[in-house]
Amino acid sequence: TLSNAASNADVDVANKVLADTTAKNYCKVVGVQWGMSESGPVNNIKSKINAPIWVSETKCGGTMGSTAPAPNDFAYARDTWSYIKGAIANGLTAYNAWNMVLDKGGLGIDDTRLWPQNALLVADGGNVIATPAYYVYRHFSQYVDPGAKVIGSSSGDVVAFKNPDNSLVAVVYSTSANNNYVLSIGGKKLQFNMPVGWATVKVNP
Repeated sequence: TLSNAASNADVDVANKVLADTTAKNYCKVVGVQWGMSESGPVNNIKSKINAPIWVSETKCGGTMGSTAPAPNDFAYARDTWSYIKGAIANGLTAYNAWNMVLDKGGLGIDDTRLWPQNALLVADGGNVIATPAYYVYRHFSQYVDPGAKVIGSSSGDVVAFKNPDNSLVAVVYSTSANNNYVLSIGGKKLQFNMPVGWATVKVNP
C-alpha cells in the first residue's frame, strides 16, 4: 500500500513496479493510504495500469506522543467524510478504515510509539460505543450495494449512487440544521428536517 506522496519514495516504488512488465502482471489492485487518494497520485497510477485503486486505510487521527485519548469526535467524522468523498470523486472503488475497534485510550498493538488513534468502535468495559466516524461509514455501506455506480449530483455535499437493482442512493451532508432540506432524486422531490451531519436517502425503482 502506498502511503507517502510528499517524500516521493512510495511514488517511486509504484512507478518502478508498474514500469516492470513482469511485476505489473501481478498487480490486480493498487492500494493507497488516505494521503495518496488525491487526484495527483491517483492519476499517476491510472496512467500506468488499468486496475482498481482502493484506499487501504483512512487517516487514523490522534497525536503521536500524546497521553490524551483520541477524540473520536464529530470533527474527525467530518474529516473522514471529506476523504471518502474525495476518494470516490477520484474513482477509487473501496475505502477501508485503519482501526475498527480500539479501547477508550485509542492504543493499538504498537509497542514502540505512544499514539492514541481514532476508531469506528470504542470498547469500554462491557460496552461497545459507535463513534461519529462509524456512522459516516455506515451511511455508505448500509445502502450502497457492491457493483453500484457513482452518478452525478448538483451539490458538493451529496454523493449519489445507482445500485445494480436500479435503486438510487444519496448520502447527504449538511453543515447546519435545516428544517426544509429539499432533495431531488429519481424524479421525486423530497423535503425533510436535516440536522447538522449526515442523512441517506434511498429510492427504490
